[in-house]
Amino acid sequence: MLQLRIYVPSALADPVLQALDADPGVSALAIVRDASIRPPGHLIMGLRT
Repeated sequence: MLQLRIYVPSALADPVLQALDADPGVSALAIVRDASIRPPGHLIMGLRT
């Protein structure tokens, strides 16, 4: 199992979430909006088997 922790700019969050959600190997997915200060953006977390 691989723990994913991805910091993305706000503009890229939705495409990244869609790509991860479409991956059958991703078993959990969460987003914390505005969690990243440097670089500014969102934190996407997930589990991949």
